[in-house]
Amino acid sequence: MKRLQDTVATLVLAHVLLMGFDHLAHQRVDMTFALVQNVVFLSVLSASPLIAAALLWTRHKRAGAILFLSTMAVALVFNVYHRYIAVHPSLHAPDFSPFWESIFHLTSGLILITEVAGCWVGTKLIRKIESLPDVS
Repeated sequence: MKRLQDTVATLVLAHVLLMGFDHLAHQRVDMTFALVQNVVFLSVLSASPLIAAALLWTRHKRAGAILFLSTMAVALVFNVYHRYIAVHPSLHAPDFSPFWESIFHLTSGLILITEVAGCWVGTKLIRKIESLPDVS
């Protein structure tokens, strides 16, 4: 169980740092987010994984695991849609900095990896918790 908790903590840290760096890249090229996107970014993509990871170290492990898996799944859908389906037109602007364009591509790929890994680990974690004997 501890190994899965450590893996979740590592994934959450990587995900939040990557999302923060990606958000910074958006600001550097004046790509503003709609209010809904900011709410999703701050609550689901940033705060929820941290809360989920913290819950895994308490007696509320099941709630933490469910929140973690849910958060990673929502983040995956949100990011796949916004990064690969409904691509922002300014990403293809001729004056777009090659440096920041490469940052976008790099963070997009790494964020996708953390979210897919998070869904996989979250599923394993829920199965592990469900198989533990009830100690209450």
